[in-house]
Amino acid sequence: MATAAGRLLIIEDDHFMREALVLAFRTEGFEVRSYEHGLAIENVLENFVPDAAIIDLNLQEGMDGLGLTRRVRSWGDIPVILVSGSPHVEDRLEGFRAGVDDFLVKPFSMAELRARVGVVLRRSNRRQQRTLEVGDIIIDVSSHLATRSGETLSLRNLEFRMLEMFCRHPGQVLSKVQILEKVWGYAFSDVNLVEVHVSHLRRELERKGPRVIHTIRSVGYVLQPDRFGEQHADETLRGRVDWDQPEPLAGIGA
Repeated sequence: MATAAGRLLIIEDDHFMREALVLAFRTEGFEVRSYEHGLAIENVLENFVPDAAIIDLNLQEGMDGLGLTRRVRSWGDIPVILVSGSPHVEDRLEGFRAGVDDFLVKPFSMAELRARVGVVLRRSNRRQQRTLEVGDIIIDVSSHLATRSGETLSLRNLEFRMLEMFCRHPGQVLSKVQILEKVWGYAFSDVNLVEVHVSHLRRELERKGPRVIHTIRSVGYVLQPDRFGEQHADETLRGRVDWDQPEPLAGIGA
């Protein structure tokens, strides 16, 4: 079976435009999911994590393209191209502030859109490491597969994204607010969500080996497979002894 050129999410409320986009990209070998609005965006992303998304700025139902861009980007480093009939510079600036990678004004050439999708995918592939390995944990981001000690981990999507986040920042203590922002896309929610999902993630990881996600009291959590026990990790944090900190999460406060 031929490998798809990529996984593409299209949210466009104009029926004829949506069908034209689907046809054009499926012809190019993409696996495409298309919707006229983003009312069920959480359910969509639970079952289909795209390599890129094309989103209309002005939608008739649900969130507009800016809100959907923020929500899609909260699920991972997914490039977004925003399309709009508006020629106003301010709309483009709002789009870039929301995190879009490109902005295309209607009407546009389908060939140009295909080229722009190719550009954002190449850029994303360069900056996004597709396989992560921390200790005996290996994550294949492309296939959405995680293993420990060679055995597949059974993780729900939120827990997979949480493990990916920890593996991109091994040794870095992450507060519950940071985790909410990075995994859920917003910080103003119940931090008990984090505790529940960390507990589920730990349970699955510890079926394959010793504890690797440690609690730092009154601070947060850290993935530290080379340390032994939460007490040791906590003492190391307090004393700032040989604690190699990766770069902090961009745009996220403690």
